[in-house]
Amino acid sequence: EQMDDDSPHTHRNAPQPDPICLYGLVGDVARAGSDGTETNAHAIAANFMAYLSCAVGRGVYLPVGNTRHHARLFCLHIGRSGRGRKGDAVSLVLRIDAALRTIDESFAPKIHRGGLSTREGLAALIHDGFRHGRNEVAAIEDKRLWVVESEFANVLHQGRRDGNTLSAALRDCWDGVDLKPATKSNQVHASNPHVCLSGAISPSELTGLMSSREMSNGFANRFLMIWAERTRMLPFPKETPQAVVEHLARRTLDVLTFVHANQTDTREHLRMEMSAQAQWRYAQLYRGELHEDIGAGVTASLLERRAPMLLRLAMLMALTDLQTRIDAQHIDSAMSWIRLATAS
Repeated sequence: EQMDDDSPHTHRNAPQPDPICLYGLVGDVARAGSDGTETNAHAIAANFMAYLSCAVGRGVYLPVGNTRHHARLFCLHIGRSGRGRKGDAVSLVLRIDAALRTIDESFAPKIHRGGLSTREGLAALIHDGFRHGRNEVAAIEDKRLWVVESEFANVLHQGRRDGNTLSAALRDCWDGVDLKPATKSNQVHASNPHVCLSGAISPSELTGLMSSREMSNGFANRFLMIWAERTRMLPFPKETPQAVVEHLARRTLDVLTFVHANQTDTREHLRMEMSAQAQWRYAQLYRGELHEDIGAGVTASLLERRAPMLLRLAMLMALTDLQTRIDAQHIDSAMSWIRLATAS
């Protein structure tokens, strides 16, 4: 078979994403970052979705039964070392964030890139205030935190240490549950956390380090796991022009303005709903593909959170259209991500 000079050797089982994954603003960011570079558009899109889901905050919610869903996402980019282009997949999102801050800092979430090690360390980043000796440390009011774990293996290493509660704390964050200290001596609380995470790891690290406990206890299945490797070989990749970055930042700001993301003191002030057509599509998927038997053991437990994840993704897609109504195309785009994660 004839290979182009600039086409890389892709993995024979690499999943084939549906074009509708790259919907609206998410797709425009992804294409801007992959244009003239080796970076996989879907990896950029996944990181941007995690960032945006963090930036919109807890103000937006979708009621399903007695559960109020927020758009929080944990994305994990999986690719072989050197081919995943994992660092490049985050860099455009960081540039968009920087451009957004120059327009209005109050809309941008806090970003943590230093690596996580403990529940206490995580809570301290968005704490409710505490006493340090005689001093009162004031609470951090904005609970939006985007964690970028370019070496996600580090998180899995921490989870293997005895008594480490980091993976349990991350599960609580995905659920939006208050972070309470694991020990009496440490009094750092964080209520109403809105933590989203972008991680990157190689397949050998993932399979070697993730314990069977994390596979089955609901830690792993809170992540949208995406296989993504470079799409072409370019010795001299182009930089995304600053004008394009600023345009994407302004469009991102439009979404954040629409949801009043800078009003961090108010929660759940914007209720989302599903159109009749979207409800019908979701019901069809819920009764069918989302719960069809996908095998036993590890695979089944890894995929059992696909329904709430689909709703979170669909919320995000609707918000990029500046609307609180989820329509059928938002469900379809979200489902294409679920299918990509399932294939991955």
